[in-house]
Amino acid sequence: MLDYFFADWILPVDRPPIEQGFVAVEAGQIVVVGAISELPESQRPTRDTQIGTTLLCPGFVNAHTHLELSFNNQISTTVEPEAQPATAMGDWLLAVVNKTREAATPKEKLSRCRIGVAEMMRSGTTCINDITSDGGSVVAMAEAGIRGLASLEFFHPAFAVNYDRIGQVVKDYDNLMILCAPHPLIQAGLSPHSPYNVSPNAWQAVVESCHPTWIHTHLAESLDEAWWVTGKPDTGIHRLHQALLGKPYTPASPGRTPVDYLAEHQLLQHHMIAAHGVYCDPADILTLSQHGVRIAHCPRSNQWLQQSTIDWLEWEAYPHPVGLGTDSRLSTADLDMRTEARAAMAVHGWKAEKALQKITLDGAQVMGLEDQIGTLSTGKAADMVLWSSSQKIEPGNISAQFLDPKTGFVVKDAWVTGEALTLTKQHAKI
Repeated sequence: MLDYFFADWILPVDRPPIEQGFVAVEAGQIVVVGAISELPESQRPTRDTQIGTTLLCPGFVNAHTHLELSFNNQISTTVEPEAQPATAMGDWLLAVVNKTREAATPKEKLSRCRIGVAEMMRSGTTCINDITSDGGSVVAMAEAGIRGLASLEFFHPAFAVNYDRIGQVVKDYDNLMILCAPHPLIQAGLSPHSPYNVSPNAWQAVVESCHPTWIHTHLAESLDEAWWVTGKPDTGIHRLHQALLGKPYTPASPGRTPVDYLAEHQLLQHHMIAAHGVYCDPADILTLSQHGVRIAHCPRSNQWLQQSTIDWLEWEAYPHPVGLGTDSRLSTADLDMRTEARAAMAVHGWKAEKALQKITLDGAQVMGLEDQIGTLSTGKAADMVLWSSSQKIEPGNISAQFLDPKTGFVVKDAWVTGEALTLTKQHAKI
């Protein structure tokens, strides 16, 4: 039996907008997308003339975030306006660690995951690429009925491998796999935090023990990181290690750049999602391309933390997926992907159509889900969001009007595999 979903405008993403359109769904899959005028008279909707606009589009994909950090305020970067960008990254990370330690019980972390999921759902996101410490985001996403990838984060900066620590990470990853198993929409991954917080030996040991399908890491995010891998003394990363671990750690062997450092240790791979990539030069971009690494670009977080972001002219020809992510609420004012898309448009000069693709199809490609979601296309899952606006949208550049905050679009309904989601505050419960 077909279920029909109607809207004043359909934004399929992979084809031009459809005015007065419909999406037909059967068993959670899209069967037909077209104009209402193509339907037999008996199947067309009947309704009174209304003021305003409804718009149906694919659910958004947040390609990089930390649901556990869904606090209600950002942490100051402590970077003075005249200072070098990113000199305080290590100090900011220390502040993040201290803040999370204040509310670190599983119940508190799960509460923040629920709050983050609820915020994303209310702003149109139906698929989340998250980094987790204990699987709380799996619970929150499963409760909400949305898709996601939850990658277990671990730290091990010491070059000499602590096998007890590695064994605990492997056990935690196995538990994450078990937690994900009953939820076919949620995948498990592994997240070595960064080149400076996981040594190459430990990174390799954990990957070889866990055999993860996905690796999600932070890479080339700050000048602190770029300086640390070259062996420069007294960086913010050294101060971070000193404060948390009692001694500063140095690279296993100094590298030219963070990307070069991972490449030298044969740690880059096709199923890797690298968040940020701010401090990559053309040689780094070529190296990442040769290894098939996917990129999660977080323009607002980068601008706020680093006072810089990627140079899109250098990345434009990158042959592998580049999606958009919000990062966490400790470095971003909200978790709204439309706001992230507008930020990318402003800094990179993107057209609205490109920005919309980045938060739908390209985000799906980053997570290897392009055959399932990201467009409203025949054969794909019915992961869709219905938006409403009090304003009438006129033909011509519908994507730009949709992303424009002045049009006042709000989420009215949402579905994942054709199942209606509950867009209430119940997912923000404590």
